[in-house]
Amino acid sequence: MLVGTRTQVGFGGVRVRPRGEPQRLEGARPLFDGASLEGWRAEPEGAFEVDDEGLLVAARGPARIVAAGEGLADLELSARVKINEGGRAALWLRAREVGGALEGYAVEINSSNTAPAKTGSVRGLSEIRTHLVGEDTWFDLRLRCRDEEHGTRIQVTIDGALVADVLDPARRHAGGAVAITNEHEGSRLEVERLEVSAS
Repeated sequence: MLVGTRTQVGFGGVRVRPRGEPQRLEGARPLFDGASLEGWRAEPEGAFEVDDEGLLVAARGPARIVAAGEGLADLELSARVKINEGGRAALWLRAREVGGALEGYAVEINSSNTAPAKTGSVRGLSEIRTHLVGEDTWFDLRLRCRDEEHGTRIQVTIDGALVADVLDPARRHAGGAVAITNEHEGSRLEVERLEVSAS
């Protein structure tokens, strides 16, 4: 949305693409069953819950939840999520708990929090400062992490559009689990679907 008074604005090269149904990952398995937190470990306890609609909800923070399994390296992850106004969260790939903190590739979920890195940013590698998704808006987030000849490539797709494609030449995270963090009190993240395909 543009707001202005007595101002001329010009646009060029604008393309509009209708949003279709998200393509499901081939051979994917759900990480969240819509009924329980089985297979997950939350800290602090009770910070994440499954609501009456079968959504995974993080309504307290700071908090984190880590999926069972430490050996995930090359993978694709598909999620349908939304974040509230002012909220900030992250979806982690190759996550490991080291000294009480998470390490791994963290992809930001931030529609309107004051932190500069917005939804789709890969912490420490790629910072998106543009608001790509509004607060309290469901969107499809797809992440791909693969080792290549010259490093580890992380790709982030939002509603079918590639928004980040970065290479980590240092390969700083070799493998780990999938995790979610809710970054602060007052942040509310909702997850409708979360599935992974690992090779």
